[in-house]
Amino acid sequence: DLDICASISADGKSLHVTMFNRDPEKEQDAEIALTGAPLAGAAAPLKLLTSPRLTPYAIFEQRTEMLEVNQEGRVRIHLPRYAVGLMRIALRIP
Repeated sequence: DLDICASISADGKSLHVTMFNRDPEKEQDAEIALTGAPLAGAAAPLKLLTSPRLTPYAIFEQRTEMLEVNQEGRVRIHLPRYAVGLMRIALRIP
């Protein structure tokens, strides 16, 4: 139960990938292949919101991780259960 959505920023300088792990039982690992986009760098910050339980009054903790985008444009992501993530990938503008 991993939802992923991608969009380009209004200025065209970055690709935003949002993710949500809806699984109440387990963490999720995923690999995303970024093809057809001129990547500007090899690192991408991932902002995570996590909570040990999902309730109407859940308190989320925020942290940022730096993820590596390899030469083929692939990035591995680990999301704890109930986590919401936003990854920002810089793009080269010709």
